[in-house]
Amino acid sequence: MKPTLIACKLLKALRQADSLRSALITSLVLAPVAALHADAAETSADELLRLTAESRALVQRDTSLLTLEPVLLPCGRHLLGVNDHFGWPVATIAGKTIVVVFHRKPQHWNGKDKPDAHTSTAVTIRSNDGGKTWSEPVDLKRLVQTPTKGCRLDFGNTIGTDAGGAVVVITSYGVFRSEDEGASWQHLPGAFGEDQLKGPKTNNGPQLAFHPEYGLVAPGHKTPEGSNPRPAPKFDPELWMRWSKDGGRTWQEAKQDLPAFATAIEPSALVHDGALFLVARCHGPESYEPATKTWRYVQLWSTTGWLPLQAALTDIRASDVRDLSRGNYHGPWTQDTVDLSFNPVSRRIECVATDRNGEAGAGAGNQRNCQTLNLWSIAPAAFRRGESQWCFEGTLLKRSGLMGKGEIDGLHPGAAVMDTNAGVQHIFIYAGAPAGPAGIFRLTRTLDTDRLGTLLRKPR
Repeated sequence: MKPTLIACKLLKALRQADSLRSALITSLVLAPVAALHADAAETSADELLRLTAESRALVQRDTSLLTLEPVLLPCGRHLLGVNDHFGWPVATIAGKTIVVVFHRKPQHWNGKDKPDAHTSTAVTIRSNDGGKTWSEPVDLKRLVQTPTKGCRLDFGNTIGTDAGGAVVVITSYGVFRSEDEGASWQHLPGAFGEDQLKGPKTNNGPQLAFHPEYGLVAPGHKTPEGSNPRPAPKFDPELWMRWSKDGGRTWQEAKQDLPAFATAIEPSALVHDGALFLVARCHGPESYEPATKTWRYVQLWSTTGWLPLQAALTDIRASDVRDLSRGNYHGPWTQDTVDLSFNPVSRRIECVATDRNGEAGAGAGNQRNCQTLNLWSIAPAAFRRGESQWCFEGTLLKRSGLMGKGEIDGLHPGAAVMDTNAGVQHIFIYAGAPAGPAGIFRLTRTLDTDRLGTLLRKPR
Protein backbone atom coordinates (compact mmCIF):
# COMPACT_ATOMS: atom_id res chain seq x y z
CA MET A 1 0.00 0.00 0.00
CA LYS A 2 1.35 3.43 -0.94
CA PRO A 3 2.02 6.16 1.65
CA THR A 4 -0.97 8.35 0.75
CA LEU A 5 -3.55 5.65 1.42
CA ILE A 6 -1.71 4.49 4.54
CA ALA A 7 -1.96 8.04 5.88
CA CYS A 8 -5.66 8.24 4.93
CA LYS A 9 -6.45 4.96 6.67
CA LEU A 10 -4.48 6.04 9.74
CA LEU A 11 -6.44 9.27 9.89
CA LYS A 12 -9.69 7.36 9.53
CA ALA A 13 -8.79 5.03 12.41
CA LEU A 14 -7.73 7.89 14.66
CA ARG A 15 -10.95 9.78 14.10
CA GLN A 16 -12.96 6.85 15.43
CA ALA A 17 -11.44 7.41 18.88
CA ASP A 18 -12.95 10.38 20.73
CA SER A 19 -9.94 10.67 22.99
CA LEU A 20 -7.67 11.30 20.01
CA ARG A 21 -9.79 13.76 18.05
CA SER A 22 -8.13 16.92 19.32
CA ALA A 23 -4.43 17.71 19.68
CA LEU A 24 -3.10 14.35 18.54
CA ILE A 25 -4.90 14.47 15.17
CA THR A 26 -4.08 18.11 14.61
CA SER A 27 -0.39 17.98 15.46
CA LEU A 28 0.63 14.50 14.34
CA VAL A 29 -1.68 13.53 11.47
CA LEU A 30 -3.53 16.36 9.76
CA ALA A 31 -0.52 18.47 8.88
CA PRO A 32 1.59 15.71 7.31
CA VAL A 33 -1.40 14.19 5.50
CA ALA A 34 -2.39 17.58 4.10
CA ALA A 35 1.16 18.15 2.91
CA LEU A 36 1.41 14.67 1.46
CA HIS A 37 -1.96 15.10 -0.25
CA ALA A 38 -0.80 18.35 -1.83
CA ASP A 39 2.44 16.77 -3.02
CA ALA A 40 1.09 13.37 -4.01
CA ALA A 41 -2.54 13.86 -5.12
CA GLU A 42 -1.73 12.16 -8.42
CA THR A 43 -0.39 9.09 -6.64
CA SER A 44 -3.49 8.85 -4.47
CA ALA A 45 -5.74 9.28 -7.51
CA ASP A 46 -3.83 6.53 -9.32
CA GLU A 47 -4.41 4.14 -6.44
CA LEU A 48 -8.15 4.81 -6.46
CA LEU A 49 -8.54 4.73 -10.24
CA ARG A 50 -6.43 1.64 -10.99
CA LEU A 51 -6.34 2.58 -14.68
CA THR A 52 -4.76 0.16 -17.09
CA ALA A 53 -1.52 1.35 -18.69
CA GLU A 54 -3.27 1.91 -22.02
CA SER A 55 -6.04 3.94 -20.40
CA ARG A 56 -3.55 6.05 -18.44
CA ALA A 57 -1.73 6.81 -21.68
CA LEU A 58 -5.02 7.59 -23.43
CA VAL A 59 -6.08 10.38 -21.05
CA GLN A 60 -2.62 11.96 -21.41
CA ARG A 61 -2.29 11.66 -25.18
CA ASP A 62 -4.36 14.66 -26.33
CA THR A 63 -5.76 16.83 -23.54
CA SER A 64 -7.77 18.87 -26.04
CA LEU A 65 -9.92 15.77 -26.57
CA LEU A 66 -9.94 13.94 -23.23
CA THR A 67 -8.73 14.68 -19.69
CA LEU A 68 -9.18 13.02 -16.31
CA GLU A 69 -8.71 14.97 -13.06
CA PRO A 70 -9.48 14.32 -9.37
CA VAL A 71 -12.24 16.48 -7.92
CA LEU A 72 -12.43 15.40 -4.28
CA LEU A 73 -10.35 12.71 -2.58
CA PRO A 74 -10.95 11.36 0.95
CA CYS A 75 -7.77 12.69 2.54
CA GLY A 76 -6.74 15.61 4.73
CA ARG A 77 -9.51 17.99 5.75
CA HIS A 78 -12.00 16.23 3.45
CA LEU A 79 -11.91 13.01 5.47
CA LEU A 80 -14.59 13.40 8.16
CA GLY A 81 -15.03 10.63 10.69
CA VAL A 82 -15.06 7.19 9.10
CA ASN A 83 -16.46 8.44 5.80
CA ASP A 84 -13.77 7.75 3.22
CA HIS A 85 -16.11 6.56 0.46
CA PHE A 86 -17.21 9.45 -1.79
CA GLY A 87 -19.59 8.14 -4.44
CA TRP A 88 -22.53 8.46 -6.85
CA PRO A 89 -21.88 12.01 -8.07
CA VAL A 90 -24.55 13.81 -10.10
CA ALA A 91 -24.07 17.23 -11.69
CA THR A 92 -25.79 20.09 -13.45
CA ILE A 93 -24.76 23.49 -14.82
CA ALA A 94 -26.35 26.82 -13.93
CA GLY A 95 -24.96 29.82 -15.76
CA LYS A 96 -21.23 29.07 -15.79
CA THR A 97 -21.28 27.18 -12.49
CA ILE A 98 -21.06 23.40 -12.23
CA VAL A 99 -22.84 21.95 -9.19
CA VAL A 100 -22.10 18.38 -8.02
CA VAL A 101 -23.92 16.39 -5.32
CA PHE A 102 -22.49 13.12 -3.97
CA HIS A 103 -22.59 10.62 -1.08
CA ARG A 104 -20.08 10.72 1.76
CA LYS A 105 -20.21 7.32 3.49
CA PRO A 106 -18.03 4.73 5.25
CA GLN A 107 -18.50 2.19 2.45
CA HIS A 108 -20.55 0.87 -0.44
CA TRP A 109 -20.34 -2.68 0.91
CA ASN A 110 -17.95 -5.07 2.75
CA GLY A 111 -16.72 -2.38 5.13
CA LYS A 112 -16.79 -2.66 8.92
CA ASP A 113 -17.35 0.99 9.81
CA LYS A 114 -20.82 2.22 10.77
CA PRO A 115 -22.32 5.57 9.71
CA ASP A 116 -21.52 8.48 12.00
CA ALA A 117 -22.54 12.12 12.38
CA HIS A 118 -20.62 13.08 9.21
CA THR A 119 -22.25 10.42 7.02
CA SER A 120 -24.48 12.01 4.40
CA THR A 121 -26.05 11.06 1.08
CA ALA A 122 -26.27 14.69 -0.06
CA VAL A 123 -23.02 16.67 -0.01
CA THR A 124 -22.51 19.41 -2.58
CA ILE A 125 -19.57 21.26 -4.15
CA ARG A 126 -19.44 23.84 -6.97
CA SER A 127 -16.98 25.20 -9.52
CA ASN A 128 -16.98 28.55 -11.31
CA ASP A 129 -14.03 27.81 -13.58
CA GLY A 130 -15.02 24.72 -15.55
CA GLY A 131 -13.97 22.24 -12.88
CA LYS A 132 -10.42 23.48 -12.29
CA THR A 133 -11.12 24.44 -8.66
CA TRP A 134 -13.91 23.52 -6.26
CA SER A 135 -15.64 25.00 -3.24
CA GLU A 136 -15.56 23.42 0.20
CA PRO A 137 -18.19 20.64 0.58
CA VAL A 138 -21.57 21.54 2.10
CA ASP A 139 -23.70 18.85 3.75
CA LEU A 140 -27.28 19.55 2.65
CA LYS A 141 -28.61 17.26 5.38
CA ARG A 142 -27.55 19.84 7.97
CA LEU A 143 -29.79 22.48 6.40
CA VAL A 144 -32.97 20.52 7.16
CA GLN A 145 -35.06 22.12 9.90
CA THR A 146 -38.37 20.40 9.20
CA PRO A 147 -37.79 16.83 7.92
CA THR A 148 -39.74 15.76 4.85
CA LYS A 149 -42.22 13.14 6.04
CA GLY A 150 -42.20 9.99 3.94
CA CYS A 151 -39.78 11.21 1.26
CA ARG A 152 -40.38 9.09 -1.82
CA LEU A 153 -36.74 8.91 -2.91
CA ASP A 154 -34.89 5.89 -1.60
CA PHE A 155 -31.32 5.79 -2.94
CA GLY A 156 -29.27 8.17 -5.07
CA ASN A 157 -29.84 11.82 -5.93
CA THR A 158 -31.54 13.47 -8.91
CA ILE A 159 -30.36 16.91 -10.05
CA GLY A 160 -31.25 19.48 -12.70
CA THR A 161 -31.69 23.15 -13.55
CA ASP A 162 -35.14 24.65 -14.09
CA ALA A 163 -36.19 27.17 -16.73
CA GLY A 164 -35.23 30.09 -14.50
CA GLY A 165 -31.73 28.78 -13.82
CA ALA A 166 -32.36 27.50 -10.29
CA VAL A 167 -30.68 24.24 -9.29
CA VAL A 168 -32.98 21.57 -7.86
CA VAL A 169 -31.85 18.30 -6.29
CA ILE A 170 -34.01 15.47 -4.93
CA THR A 171 -32.36 13.60 -2.06
CA SER A 172 -33.44 11.08 0.57
CA TYR A 173 -33.74 14.09 2.92
CA GLY A 174 -36.20 15.82 0.56
CA VAL A 175 -35.85 18.48 -2.11
CA PHE A 176 -33.32 21.34 -2.06
CA ARG A 177 -33.33 24.41 -4.29
CA SER A 178 -30.62 26.99 -5.01
CA GLU A 179 -31.31 30.24 -6.83
CA ASP A 180 -27.69 31.44 -6.76
CA GLU A 181 -25.96 28.62 -8.66
CA GLY A 182 -25.33 26.46 -5.61
CA ALA A 183 -23.87 29.16 -3.34
CA SER A 184 -26.76 28.76 -0.88
CA TRP A 185 -29.60 26.28 -0.55
CA GLN A 186 -33.19 26.12 0.66
CA HIS A 187 -34.78 22.89 1.86
CA LEU A 188 -38.39 22.61 0.65
CA PRO A 189 -40.30 20.93 3.51
CA GLY A 190 -42.78 18.31 2.35
CA ALA A 191 -41.65 18.34 -1.29
CA PHE A 192 -41.51 14.83 -2.78
CA GLY A 193 -43.00 13.49 0.48
CA GLU A 194 -46.06 11.48 1.40
CA ASP A 195 -48.31 14.54 1.55
CA GLN A 196 -47.73 15.10 -2.19
CA LEU A 197 -47.06 11.59 -3.52
CA LYS A 198 -48.93 8.39 -2.69
CA GLY A 199 -46.89 5.95 -4.79
CA PRO A 200 -43.99 3.84 -3.50
CA LYS A 201 -40.43 4.86 -2.77
CA THR A 202 -38.33 4.88 -5.91
CA ASN A 203 -34.74 4.97 -7.04
CA ASN A 204 -34.77 7.80 -9.57
CA GLY A 205 -32.61 8.39 -12.57
CA PRO A 206 -29.70 10.81 -11.96
CA GLN A 207 -30.91 13.83 -13.93
CA LEU A 208 -34.03 15.97 -13.86
CA ALA A 209 -35.18 16.44 -17.42
CA PHE A 210 -36.93 19.72 -18.24
CA HIS A 211 -40.24 19.32 -20.07
CA PRO A 212 -41.92 22.40 -21.62
CA GLU A 213 -45.35 21.35 -20.25
CA TYR A 214 -44.62 19.24 -17.16
CA GLY A 215 -41.57 21.09 -15.86
CA LEU A 216 -38.92 19.09 -13.98
CA VAL A 217 -39.35 15.37 -14.64
CA ALA A 218 -37.94 12.57 -12.47
CA PRO A 219 -38.53 8.99 -13.69
CA GLY A 220 -37.75 6.12 -11.34
CA HIS A 221 -38.33 2.49 -10.45
CA LYS A 222 -40.09 1.06 -7.41
CA THR A 223 -37.71 0.03 -4.64
CA PRO A 224 -37.93 -3.72 -3.89
CA GLU A 225 -39.24 -4.77 -0.52
CA GLY A 226 -36.67 -5.84 2.06
CA SER A 227 -32.92 -6.09 1.61
CA ASN A 228 -30.98 -6.94 -1.53
CA PRO A 229 -30.50 -10.73 -1.48
CA ARG A 230 -28.24 -12.41 -4.01
CA PRO A 231 -28.49 -13.28 -6.79
CA ALA A 232 -30.79 -10.24 -7.15
CA PRO A 233 -33.99 -8.74 -5.75
CA LYS A 234 -37.10 -8.89 -7.91
CA PHE A 235 -38.00 -5.58 -9.51
CA ASP A 236 -41.51 -4.88 -10.73
CA PRO A 237 -41.67 -3.89 -14.42
CA GLU A 238 -43.17 -0.48 -13.85
CA LEU A 239 -42.07 3.10 -14.31
CA TRP A 240 -42.96 5.91 -11.94
CA MET A 241 -42.95 9.35 -13.50
CA ARG A 242 -42.92 12.30 -11.12
CA TRP A 243 -42.91 15.93 -12.17
CA SER A 244 -42.96 19.46 -10.77
CA LYS A 245 -44.30 22.52 -12.57
CA ASP A 246 -43.14 24.94 -9.87
CA GLY A 247 -39.41 24.36 -9.61
CA GLY A 248 -39.48 21.42 -7.22
CA ARG A 249 -41.89 22.77 -4.60
CA THR A 250 -44.80 20.42 -5.37
CA TRP A 251 -44.91 17.11 -7.25
CA GLN A 252 -47.36 14.95 -9.14
CA GLU A 253 -47.01 11.35 -10.29
CA ALA A 254 -48.16 8.69 -12.74
CA LYS A 255 -47.29 5.02 -13.19
CA GLN A 256 -46.82 3.03 -16.38
CA ASP A 257 -46.64 -0.77 -16.41
CA LEU A 258 -43.82 -1.99 -18.66
CA PRO A 259 -43.27 -5.27 -20.50
CA ALA A 260 -41.44 -7.81 -18.33
CA PHE A 261 -38.33 -7.57 -20.56
CA ALA A 262 -38.11 -3.80 -19.95
CA THR A 263 -37.55 -3.63 -16.20
CA ALA A 264 -35.95 -0.20 -16.27
CA ILE A 265 -33.72 0.65 -13.29
CA GLU A 266 -32.74 4.27 -12.49
CA PRO A 267 -33.67 5.58 -15.95
CA SER A 268 -31.89 8.63 -17.34
CA ALA A 269 -34.26 10.98 -19.16
CA LEU A 270 -33.90 13.42 -22.04
CA VAL A 271 -36.50 15.70 -23.62
CA HIS A 272 -35.47 16.59 -27.16
CA ASP A 273 -37.36 18.09 -30.08
CA GLY A 274 -40.78 17.24 -28.62
CA ALA A 275 -39.92 13.62 -27.80
CA LEU A 276 -39.12 11.91 -24.50
CA PHE A 277 -36.19 9.48 -24.41
CA LEU A 278 -34.98 7.23 -21.58
CA VAL A 279 -32.13 4.72 -21.23
CA ALA A 280 -31.75 2.50 -18.17
CA ARG A 281 -30.00 -0.51 -16.78
CA CYS A 282 -32.33 -3.48 -17.16
CA HIS A 283 -33.11 -6.28 -14.71
CA GLY A 284 -35.61 -8.12 -16.88
CA PRO A 285 -34.48 -11.73 -17.51
CA GLU A 286 -34.67 -11.17 -21.27
CA SER A 287 -31.95 -8.54 -20.89
CA TYR A 288 -29.43 -11.37 -20.60
CA GLU A 289 -28.13 -12.64 -23.95
CA PRO A 290 -26.59 -16.14 -23.57
CA ALA A 291 -24.76 -16.04 -26.90
CA THR A 292 -22.61 -13.08 -25.83
CA LYS A 293 -22.94 -13.52 -22.05
CA THR A 294 -23.91 -9.89 -21.70
CA TRP A 295 -26.72 -7.83 -20.16
CA ARG A 296 -28.38 -5.29 -22.44
CA TYR A 297 -29.49 -1.83 -21.37
CA VAL A 298 -33.08 -0.86 -22.22
CA GLN A 299 -34.42 2.22 -24.00
CA LEU A 300 -37.86 3.81 -23.72
CA TRP A 301 -39.33 6.58 -25.84
CA SER A 302 -42.45 8.56 -26.68
CA THR A 303 -42.78 10.64 -29.83
CA THR A 304 -45.53 12.69 -28.13
CA GLY A 305 -43.17 13.65 -25.34
CA TRP A 306 -45.11 11.97 -22.56
CA LEU A 307 -46.61 8.71 -21.35
CA PRO A 308 -47.12 6.04 -22.53
CA LEU A 309 -43.61 5.00 -23.46
CA GLN A 310 -42.53 2.21 -25.79
CA ALA A 311 -39.59 -0.05 -24.93
CA ALA A 312 -36.82 -2.04 -26.63
CA LEU A 313 -33.59 -3.71 -25.56
CA THR A 314 -30.46 -2.04 -26.92
CA ASP A 315 -27.04 -3.33 -27.96
CA ILE A 316 -25.43 -1.24 -25.20
CA ARG A 317 -24.04 -4.10 -23.15
CA ALA A 318 -22.29 -5.08 -19.92
CA SER A 319 -20.40 -8.32 -19.30
CA ASP A 320 -21.85 -11.07 -17.14
CA VAL A 321 -19.92 -12.44 -14.14
CA ARG A 322 -21.40 -15.55 -12.59
CA ASP A 323 -18.76 -17.71 -10.98
CA LEU A 324 -20.52 -18.46 -7.70
CA SER A 325 -17.71 -20.75 -6.56
CA ARG A 326 -15.41 -17.71 -6.44
CA GLY A 327 -18.03 -15.45 -4.90
CA ASN A 328 -18.17 -13.06 -7.82
CA TYR A 329 -21.81 -13.17 -8.92
CA HIS A 330 -22.89 -9.82 -10.27
CA GLY A 331 -25.47 -10.61 -12.94
CA PRO A 332 -27.52 -7.60 -14.07
CA TRP A 333 -25.69 -5.45 -11.51
CA THR A 334 -22.80 -5.36 -13.96
CA GLN A 335 -24.78 -2.54 -15.56
CA ASP A 336 -24.78 0.91 -13.95
CA THR A 337 -26.75 4.15 -14.10
CA VAL A 338 -26.08 5.90 -17.41
CA ASP A 339 -25.85 9.46 -18.68
CA LEU A 340 -28.11 10.40 -21.60
CA SER A 341 -27.55 13.68 -23.46
CA PHE A 342 -28.08 15.35 -26.82
CA ASN A 343 -24.76 16.47 -28.29
CA PRO A 344 -25.27 19.70 -30.29
CA VAL A 345 -22.02 19.15 -32.21
CA SER A 346 -22.55 15.55 -33.35
CA ARG A 347 -26.35 16.12 -33.50
CA ARG A 348 -26.77 12.68 -31.95
CA ILE A 349 -28.11 11.33 -28.69
CA GLU A 350 -25.15 10.02 -26.71
CA CYS A 351 -25.06 7.58 -23.82
CA VAL A 352 -22.18 7.11 -21.38
CA ALA A 353 -22.54 3.61 -19.91
CA THR A 354 -20.47 1.45 -17.57
CA ASP A 355 -19.49 -2.16 -17.98
CA ARG A 356 -18.73 -2.80 -14.32
CA ASN A 357 -17.12 -6.18 -14.90
CA GLY A 358 -15.62 -6.20 -18.35
CA GLU A 359 -15.33 -4.74 -21.81
CA ALA A 360 -18.38 -5.59 -23.90
CA GLY A 361 -18.00 -2.81 -26.47
CA ALA A 362 -17.87 -3.54 -30.18
CA GLY A 363 -14.94 -5.83 -31.01
CA ALA A 364 -13.70 -5.87 -27.41
CA GLY A 365 -13.77 -9.64 -27.09
CA ASN A 366 -16.01 -9.45 -24.01
CA GLN A 367 -13.12 -9.38 -21.53
CA ARG A 368 -13.99 -9.84 -17.87
CA ASN A 369 -10.91 -8.69 -15.99
CA CYS A 370 -11.60 -4.97 -16.00
CA GLN A 371 -14.15 -2.17 -15.67
CA THR A 372 -14.86 0.19 -18.55
CA LEU A 373 -16.69 3.43 -19.26
CA ASN A 374 -18.02 3.52 -22.81
CA LEU A 375 -19.54 6.05 -25.19
CA TRP A 376 -22.45 5.11 -27.48
CA SER A 377 -24.58 7.19 -29.86
CA ILE A 378 -27.73 7.06 -31.98
CA ALA A 379 -29.52 9.47 -34.31
CA PRO A 380 -32.58 11.07 -32.66
CA ALA A 381 -34.74 10.10 -35.64
CA ALA A 382 -33.69 6.45 -35.27
CA PHE A 383 -34.51 6.50 -31.55
CA ARG A 384 -37.92 7.99 -32.40
CA ARG A 385 -38.59 5.13 -34.81
CA GLY A 386 -37.78 2.60 -32.13
CA GLU A 387 -34.47 1.49 -33.59
CA SER A 388 -32.19 0.24 -30.83
CA GLN A 389 -28.86 -0.38 -32.58
CA TRP A 390 -26.42 2.11 -31.10
CA CYS A 391 -23.02 3.08 -32.47
CA PHE A 392 -20.10 2.20 -30.22
CA GLU A 393 -17.89 5.31 -30.22
CA GLY A 394 -15.17 3.92 -27.97
CA THR A 395 -13.97 3.24 -24.43
CA LEU A 396 -13.33 6.40 -22.41
CA LEU A 397 -11.43 4.67 -19.62
CA LYS A 398 -10.54 1.19 -18.44
CA ARG A 399 -9.73 0.00 -14.91
CA SER A 400 -8.05 -3.15 -13.63
CA GLY A 401 -10.08 -5.52 -11.46
CA LEU A 402 -13.62 -6.82 -11.06
CA MET A 403 -16.40 -5.11 -9.15
CA GLY A 404 -18.23 -8.44 -8.88
CA LYS A 405 -15.36 -9.73 -6.74
CA GLY A 406 -15.21 -6.60 -4.59
CA GLU A 407 -11.85 -5.49 -5.98
CA ILE A 408 -12.95 -2.09 -7.33
CA ASP A 409 -15.98 0.19 -7.07
CA GLY A 410 -17.48 2.72 -9.53
CA LEU A 411 -18.35 4.44 -11.82
CA HIS A 412 -21.88 5.96 -12.02
CA PRO A 413 -21.48 8.54 -14.84
CA GLY A 414 -25.12 9.70 -14.77
CA ALA A 415 -26.03 13.41 -14.87
CA ALA A 416 -22.99 14.59 -16.77
CA VAL A 417 -22.75 18.25 -17.81
CA MET A 418 -22.87 19.55 -21.38
CA ASP A 419 -20.89 22.82 -21.44
CA THR A 420 -21.70 23.95 -24.95
CA ASN A 421 -19.82 27.24 -24.57
CA ALA A 422 -16.58 25.38 -23.84
CA GLY A 423 -17.38 22.61 -26.32
CA VAL A 424 -16.96 19.84 -23.75
CA GLN A 425 -18.87 17.38 -21.64
CA HIS A 426 -17.88 16.94 -17.99
CA ILE A 427 -18.56 13.39 -16.80
CA PHE A 428 -18.36 12.91 -13.04
CA ILE A 429 -17.51 9.45 -11.77
CA TYR A 430 -16.30 7.85 -8.56
CA ALA A 431 -13.56 5.25 -8.20
CA GLY A 432 -11.97 3.29 -5.40
CA ALA A 433 -12.84 0.21 -3.36
CA PRO A 434 -16.27 -0.94 -2.10
CA ALA A 435 -15.16 -0.74 1.54
CA GLY A 436 -13.40 2.59 0.87
CA PRO A 437 -11.59 4.70 0.13
CA ALA A 438 -13.21 6.11 -3.02
CA GLY A 439 -13.00 9.56 -4.59
CA ILE A 440 -14.77 11.79 -7.14
CA PHE A 441 -13.20 12.43 -10.56
CA ARG A 442 -13.97 14.60 -13.60
CA LEU A 443 -13.59 13.09 -17.07
CA THR A 444 -13.82 15.89 -19.63
CA ARG A 445 -14.27 15.09 -23.32
CA THR A 446 -14.65 17.17 -26.45
CA LEU A 447 -18.11 17.39 -28.03
CA ASP A 448 -16.47 16.63 -31.37
CA THR A 449 -17.29 12.94 -31.16
CA ASP A 450 -15.72 12.16 -34.54
CA ARG A 451 -12.32 13.47 -33.42
CA LEU A 452 -12.70 11.83 -30.03
CA GLY A 453 -13.61 8.51 -31.66
CA THR A 454 -10.42 8.68 -33.70
CA LEU A 455 -8.44 9.03 -30.47
CA LEU A 456 -10.33 6.21 -28.74
CA ARG A 457 -9.92 3.81 -31.66
CA LYS A 458 -6.31 4.73 -32.41
CA PRO A 459 -3.93 1.78 -31.89
CA ARG A 460 -2.35 2.01 -28.46
